[in-house]
Amino acid sequence: MRSSKNGEVINCPSCGAPVGPLDVKCPYCGCEFKNRSAAKSVNDFFEYYRNASPSEKAAIIIAFPVPNTREDILTFLAMGIGNTKGLTAFEEAEYRNRDGIKSVLTGGSGASALTYQKQEIAAWRAKVQQVLDMGKLLIKDNESQALFQKYEKQLKKELRKQAFTILKICIGFAIGVALIAIMMLFLPKGGG
Repeated sequence: MRSSKNGEVINCPSCGAPVGPLDVKCPYCGCEFKNRSAAKSVNDFFEYYRNASPSEKAAIIIAFPVPNTREDILTFLAMGIGNTKGLTAFEEAEYRNRDGIKSVLTGGSGASALTYQKQEIAAWRAKVQQVLDMGKLLIKDNESQALFQKYEKQLKKELRKQAFTILKICIGFAIGVALIAIMMLFLPKGGG
């Protein structure tokens, strides 16, 4: 690697040809670039994330730079895709119960664990989508593209479930309002 007035010039370790900073393989000889230290950074990120407090996790995910090597992209996706899964109704109820107990004990101060968990899931979904987009742009082999499609399908399924839940809530609210309006029509008018 040497410097030029436009920044660092990177050369292929196999043939010595200049390559772009986002290239995952040499356009001249086909040598695939593997950056062990970068893959270590993905593993370090996950270790740091696991040890963070719930209030810090979403910010850590958002701040992590999108990987740009094949190895890093595939490692991040393999480790991150499971975190895009939304909460079940039972899990949300458990969070609400714990938050209610915490609120009583602390006098109602602070954000709820459910809020932190939902922020974390939203951050994972956004970051996984960013990494998928980068992977589809940089890595063109059929095996990786098939893997990206699989991960994208899984992510879209989670997003559809979230949209369906929101739709159910809206429909339930509309039905409630309609029932109240109907009851108001048939209640005897006072003022006699």
